[in-house]
Amino acid sequence: MEIFGGLTVMLSILLLFLFLSWLVLPYVIFSMKGQVDKILGILEDMDGRLKSLENSLKETEHPRTDPLE
Repeated sequence: MEIFGGLTVMLSILLLFLFLSWLVLPYVIFSMKGQVDKILGILEDMDGRLKSLENSLKETEHPRTDPLE
């Protein structure tokens, strides 16, 4: 009977940890989603700025001459 009582206590502790993780997990996922959306916006802004720099460099680029030729 003591074995059954010990297993019941261990099972209840395990279920408590599972319940707590199940309770906290949505908050963790939604906070990560917010951060990923924020980072995605920053990266899209950076991409736009890099494209504009690239276009301005293409407009001012001169044909290169190789000094070894």
